[in-house]
Amino acid sequence: MSSSDRLETPDVVASDPKSFEILSVWIANGSQYTSVRESAWEDPAAWGIMLHDIMRTVASSYANKNRMTIDENFARIKLGFFAEESATNG
Repeated sequence: MSSSDRLETPDVVASDPKSFEILSVWIANGSQYTSVRESAWEDPAAWGIMLHDIMRTVASSYANKNRMTIDENFARIKLGFFAEESATNG
């Protein structure tokens, strides 16, 4: 992976000596790969909160690039989420 393929680390993370990474996601050879620090929280429900926050961030980012609102993008993300859930839990 080249350095141009890496995401920027937010300034607040670099300035906090207690910060740590909890989730990484890569695309390699056409597939998705993840690495998680499950010890970040004792209660798995905290991951649901974090994933919701990520979904909102992505929806907002798309709203800056397409003609859909944050809520419309969020709805599209949820469609993909539930389609994947249905496919894997069929």
